[in-house]
Amino acid sequence: MNAMDEIPYEENSFYIFDRGYNDFKRLHNIESIGAYFVVRGKKNNDFRPTKWTRRFQPGSGILSDAVGCMDGQFTKAKYPDKIRRIKYWDEENKREFIFFTNALDISPMFVAELYHQRWQIELFFQVAQASEDKKVLGQLRKRCQNPNLFCHHHLLHDGNCAEEDGG
Repeated sequence: MNAMDEIPYEENSFYIFDRGYNDFKRLHNIESIGAYFVVRGKKNNDFRPTKWTRRFQPGSGILSDAVGCMDGQFTKAKYPDKIRRIKYWDEENKREFIFFTNALDISPMFVAELYHQRWQIELFFQVAQASEDKKVLGQLRKRCQNPNLFCHHHLLHDGNCAEEDGG
């Protein structure tokens, strides 16, 4: 069972995944229900661009933004629709990120920001799991048995990791 199968996807919501979730069949399932995804790509993903955006704000970090299709023998069958690839340079960490998304009409900076917010939540869980604070750990366990599922789901619904359930 893949963790992606456990998430209760909702129409018009965004779901953010790290590159360990480059499962294009499952990503296509997300698209088929009317939800959106951003997944960190791998350098060896077979992508064939058909349309490029050529102008980016100076200093934005956006290196390229293209719409196209997956072009590998297996990935093309798993994800037959248009997909967008954004390459982003993170100046602070001096590294390049590749993102794939089915959100064709949002800014490339917004895609990078969504992924950045996902990373902030993951860091929160790393700190909380290393913490001796039993109250924090108890709240996390109450929220979700699998912190990764909670990160991916909760970020996209209200963006507030520390919010109380109220019940």
